[in-house]
Amino acid sequence: MDLETTIRLNPHGSYKTTASEAISLEYDMEAGTTMDLVVTAHNFDRDHFGRCAKWHEVSKFRAISHGNEKPFVITTTKDVPWTNYEISPAKEIMRLAEIERCESLCLTHFAYVTDDFPLENFEACMRQVMIASNYTNLKKVLIDVDSNQFDLASSIYLKIQKQVERRKFSGRIANGYQRIIKFFE
Repeated sequence: MDLETTIRLNPHGSYKTTASEAISLEYDMEAGTTMDLVVTAHNFDRDHFGRCAKWHEVSKFRAISHGNEKPFVITTTKDVPWTNYEISPAKEIMRLAEIERCESLCLTHFAYVTDDFPLENFEACMRQVMIASNYTNLKKVLIDVDSNQFDLASSIYLKIQKQVERRKFSGRIANGYQRIIKFFE
């Protein structure tokens, strides 16, 4: 199965709506955060998401699905590294989207970066998305990247893509694996 992956430039400090059936984001209800921008853009119930804060008050990564929203919403624990976990955060997010029978997912975790770009988290996410065609039924994954970090994110993606392709040809990734990558601005 081919998994179409799109890296989409997101203007710094803003959010573009998506046609994806599911959207994932860090849980952070403060004004001006990606979650605040998404809740406003999609006219989601702000009070509902405000009551969900206690579910994310943990020191380990947690992804929580909110099945009543359209697009379907998956929130994740804030400021927790995406590396060195038994279950990859990106894989867990994709699994939750599949449970809801979604075929497309928008990852907004890199859409608005106010500090240093989270290189390790982005690399871990990209590696998992690149091998996802081996285990997912998703057809499209859209990754929003802050416009201030778009060139860096694109170069990281291309570096990881080469590494994954080398493994593919050495037989460590299942036959039939194919990447479709697009960059949107």
